[in-house]
Amino acid sequence: MKTKKVGISGGSGGLGMAISRKFLVDGYELVWVGNNEEELNQGKELLLKEFQDASIDYFVADLTNANDFDSLHNWLTEHHQDISVFINNAGFTTFGYVNEISEKWEENMISLNIFSTYKLTRLFLKWMMERNDGTIINISSNSSFQPSPRITTYAATKAFVTSFSRGLQEELKMQ
Repeated sequence: MKTKKVGISGGSGGLGMAISRKFLVDGYELVWVGNNEEELNQGKELLLKEFQDASIDYFVADLTNANDFDSLHNWLTEHHQDISVFINNAGFTTFGYVNEISEKWEENMISLNIFSTYKLTRLFLKWMMERNDGTIINISSNSSFQPSPRITTYAATKAFVTSFSRGLQEELKMQ
């Protein structure tokens, strides 16, 4: 029996770690993408203590960097094209008034929360459609449904994720 694989961006901490545990309980191999190798190693060590037979592979990439995306794409193509579930979980928020928050910090958030979700969805969608099997889960937020002062840009990025995911779901029903 072939082992199933789940890919998770931001899988080694927070919500991603909780999701990882759930999939390990269900017998999946983990494939993480994250930007902090130390955190990835620590997360892997922690889970291997709980799940001695677990298979956990990872790739260090800054998903806000186009060059890292190209490297990630090549690595996934070579090693993990057979991922059956991919979870776009990587993301972060800024807090404060838009005119007071670092523009660069918010640009990075927009890139991670929107661009990486879009790019990774397209990548895995292509492979999953070719084999007519797979699931993509894009993590959004309740703040995507309403104006959210002091997390305005974050809420807007999550509104994109919600709208993109719902629209894609409808498109796939039509094909």
